[in-house]
Amino acid sequence: MSKERITKITISLLLLLSIVIGVSYAFLQSNLEDEESVDISVQAKTIDVLTFNVADDFKIDVTPETFPENGDDINQTFIATASLIANNSTNKAKYNYYLYLLIHDNTLEYTQSPDVPELLLNVSGPDETEVTTISNLEKKSVKGLNGFDITKANGLYLINSSDMEITSSSSILATDETWTFSITLVNLDTNQVANSSNSFSASIIMRSEPIDEENIANVCKGDELANCIKDNYKLDSSIIYHDGKQDNPEEENYTLEAGDLSYRYHGANPNNYVCFGSECSIDPENPGYKNLYRIIGLFKNDSD
Repeated sequence: MSKERITKITISLLLLLSIVIGVSYAFLQSNLEDEESVDISVQAKTIDVLTFNVADDFKIDVTPETFPENGDDINQTFIATASLIANNSTNKAKYNYYLYLLIHDNTLEYTQSPDVPELLLNVSGPDETEVTTISNLEKKSVKGLNGFDITKANGLYLINSSDMEITSSSSILATDETWTFSITLVNLDTNQVANSSNSFSASIIMRSEPIDEENIANVCKGDELANCIKDNYKLDSSIIYHDGKQDNPEEENYTLEAGDLSYRYHGANPNNYVCFGSECSIDPENPGYKNLYRIIGLFKNDSD
C-alpha cells in the first residue's frame, strides 16, 4: 500500500473519531443540563456516644516505712470522667449515669478510742461542688481534716443518691463531667501500729445503669468473670469468702466455712445466674432457658 493511501486512511479515521467524540459529548452535555443537579456528597449519620473513663484501682499499704509515727499523711487523688457527644441529626443528647465507690478490701482498724477516723474520703463534682452526703457513711473531722470516715468501710457506696444527668449540644466536641476522689490516711501522731501491714483497696465505678446489688453477674457482665467475682464479692451477701476467718463463730454460715480460699454462693435461691447468649429465660419451656447458667462458686486451681 502506498504511503499516500496510508496517509488518507489515517486522516479519515481521525476525522471519524473526532465526530464520534463530539457527538457523544454533546449528547452527554445535553442530558446533564436537562436534569436537576445531583448532590453526591455523603454525610454519615452518627448516634449519641456516652463513654466513661475512670482511674485505675487504688491501694494503700500501711508499713512502718510508708507510714511512720509522727510522719506525713498519705493522700491519693483519683478522677472519673463521663463524656457525651450528641448525634449529628439533632445535636442534642441527655443521659443519666451512676457513680460508685467499691471498696474491695479494707483491713484497717481504729487505733484510738473512742473511734477516731483514720481514713477519710472526699468527693467533688464537675462544678467542684463537694459531695456532702453518702449513704451509710458519716462525715467526721480530725486534725483539721474533714471527710467521710471510711476507716472500716467495705462494699459498694453510691456517691450521689439521685440520678446524675449529662447533656450535650454538639456532635463534634464532647461534654465532659469530671469527678475527683481524694483518700487520706491520717497520721494521728500517736501509736498506730495496730494498722501496720494492713491495707485498703478500692475502685471507682461509673456506668449508665444502676448496679443491681443482688446480682453480681450483672455487675460483671462484659468482664473476666472469675476476677470480677473475686474483686466484687462483697456486693452480694449470698457470696461467702471461705478464708477461715469468720468474725463470729455463732453466725449460721460459720459451719459452712471451708477455709480453702474459695468464693461460694449460699442461700436458698441466690441470684447467681449468668446469660451466655442473646436471650435468657428462667422458664424451662422458653428457648432462652438453654443459655442460662448458674454460678456455684470460684475455686482456686492449684495447677495455676
